Amino acid sequence: TFRYCLQNAHFVFRETTSDAARRCFAGILLRCLREVKEALGASSSSLGAASCGLSFAHSFVEKVRERSLHSTYTENAAVTATLCLSIVQQICKVDFPPGSAAGKPISGLDLATGLFHECLGPQSPPKLRCLVLQIWNKDVAQSLADSDWVARFVACFAPAAADATSSAITAVASGRDAEPNLALAVEGLKFFGVCLNAFATNDEPKAIAVGSLALPLLYQALTMGSSSTNKAAGALAMAANKIFNLFAAKGAAAAKAFVQGLPQEKRQALTKGLQESGAAAKPAASAAGRRANQPGRIKKPTIALKSFGVK
Repeated sequence: TFRYCLQNAHFVFRETTSDAARRCFAGILLRCLREVKEALGASSSSLGAASCGLSFAHSFVEKVRERSLHSTYTENAAVTATLCLSIVQQICKVDFPPGSAAGKPISGLDLATGLFHECLGPQSPPKLRCLVLQIWNKDVAQSLADSDWVARFVACFAPAAADATSSAITAVASGRDAEPNLALAVEGLKFFGVCLNAFATNDEPKAIAVGSLALPLLYQALTMGSSSTNKAAGALAMAANKIFNLFAAKGAAAAKAFVQGLPQEKRQALTKGLQESGAAAKPAASAAGRRANQPGRIKKPTIALKSFGVK
């Protein structure tokens, strides 16, 4: 009965032309995935749940790949793409036991890797890549209790996220497709901030590994040049300033190693970028209602490079 429910819900989700119906059946599919995960968590020998879940996961990921989102994505398909990728993200979190004693466990993460790399690759439009990162950021932030899974997820996808973010920062600096690339670059930097929050308190080596990817991106965003003629670059630098301060506070070992490894001229460029973006953020905060001066609010000072033993 459960297998029949999954098959039919997947069929309606795939074939309907109504976004409302697709949302409804996406909810059913997500509930079914939770049932599978709970059954496997209660008993690793629950072969019935494993078989149903694995068949669905294989089928769903393959059908989404057949859509070729990386080459066909449009604004009109945003709802469908969001639902598809959100379900695939939950498939990532299920590990299916082997079907026999001689078999090997199958990770939902492995099933989804190819699809996510396609959607985050350079051939995909910036808005699709931004959507992937938005889904990741929300899910990782909600999964901090499952540190083992977060570590596997980050190890699998952080390099691809770094590549997408770097290309978006370069596009913003050049003024090419500034708006969608600005959104992509900000989500990419946020991804590393979310990852840092997952590891900083209990796993410094992983936090350092995240920093090794994130800090060069933050440097790139903070040293693009004058933001007076490129508003998108200025907005990106302000976002990078906040996340750099997060690394300075929660990933100090990685930040210190990065800053101390920079040549003098690059340290100066970083200092200038932090100062300019920090100064630009102050009037923006005032325009947003002077939140920085609200009673009881703790102000977060900009971290100076001398905090890392750099003159």
